[in-house]
Amino acid sequence: MKTPAVKEPSNTQQRQALVNRAVIQPSRRSLSSGVLQRKPSCACGGGCPRCQTKLNISEPGDKYEQEAERIADEVMRMPEPSVQRQMEPKEEGVIQTKAINSQVASSVPIQESSEVPPIVQEVLNSPGQPLDLETRTFMESRFGHDFSQVRVHTDEKAVESAKTVKALAYTVGHNVVFGAGQYLPKTVSGRGLLAHELTHVLQQQPNTRHMKVNNFGFTKSPAHIQQKLALTGTQGDVARVIAIINAGIDIRFQARMSASGEVEIIQSGNQGPPTPEQQFFTGRLQSLINEAGTTTVSVVSGGTSIVGSYALSQIDIADIEALGIGQPGWDARAALLHELVEQREKQLGTTAAQRAYGSPTSGSHGQGLAAELGMIGAVLESDTNLVGATANPDGTMNGTRTVIFRYPDGTRYRVTVTLSHNNITNVTRTRLP
Repeated sequence: MKTPAVKEPSNTQQRQALVNRAVIQPSRRSLSSGVLQRKPSCACGGGCPRCQTKLNISEPGDKYEQEAERIADEVMRMPEPSVQRQMEPKEEGVIQTKAINSQVASSVPIQESSEVPPIVQEVLNSPGQPLDLETRTFMESRFGHDFSQVRVHTDEKAVESAKTVKALAYTVGHNVVFGAGQYLPKTVSGRGLLAHELTHVLQQQPNTRHMKVNNFGFTKSPAHIQQKLALTGTQGDVARVIAIINAGIDIRFQARMSASGEVEIIQSGNQGPPTPEQQFFTGRLQSLINEAGTTTVSVVSGGTSIVGSYALSQIDIADIEALGIGQPGWDARAALLHELVEQREKQLGTTAAQRAYGSPTSGSHGQGLAAELGMIGAVLESDTNLVGATANPDGTMNGTRTVIFRYPDGTRYRVTVTLSHNNITNVTRTRLP
């Protein structure tokens, strides 16, 4: 079981110049915001029928995805246009695409010799729609580049094609294809995804290696697909996880499971504004989903894991639900966020220290605890850990654990959890003087 930790460390991801290379490598993306990037083999730049059958799926976390993620993040942090385009002569009309990646199970690579699914080819041959003026202006002012050639595909066939290649979105040349509910250019998360995809558009252009836009260098890349956060388990147990997510998410959004098994965030149609807790929860969840990589979490109910298991990449939804929602101290939404963040660090951390379990202030566990406390909005004053523990023949434990939470206004709550056979059977809360 997880214990809330100290204030979550801020994201220290360093910004650095991106290396310009002409090397094209096969890549594979994850389901979340897949990008099908074509590897052109002739002077057409990848637009002729012969080239359109040569597709690869990028590896989550490869250099192209990392590059797209960094640039998308940089673009979305820009308050207003500040840097002008810097390109070498004779490189006009190059389009930038940036796709925000997500996390889910890896998809099977499409080798160069493989046939492109007919529906994908059909979508790529359709006209699509240009970016609307507001969205295009937003992106061009930040990228410092012309996106007039970009065509967006969001119709039923586009949605079906994205499902076929197990992607929330994919990019081929100047074509950006979105899955159901993924094209949301008026929202922050939607713009982030589009910015990521636009980076991939630029990566696929013939003169990419010489291009610099707003001081961003772009690495030449083939086409690829990406995925999101994947939840495995019975349909009922996974639905219970989604219910907890929707209890914590910004009221203007809604989480759901796609047919491919990934968590999707779409607009709910409800009006805001969100509460501070909802803002925190949504921000952490979106950053986890919208990145290059795949985080897969198994969902069980009434298992031997206490709330969650780092080693098994597993969460126990029954334990999470037992913590309740909206009450002081431990909270089901915060506990779920803890487990998801912890698994993200374990599975996608760039260093051994990040991937290790760690402690309340380090490693995967430390990041998970920080996210949990950030959602709760309190600090951990004391923790007894498991006391009065007795072992059962099956290896599980019985006992109690008491934690005191202190809120910014000085309010303190004692929360005691009772365990039987590694399952939470009771939770009591007491306000302290």
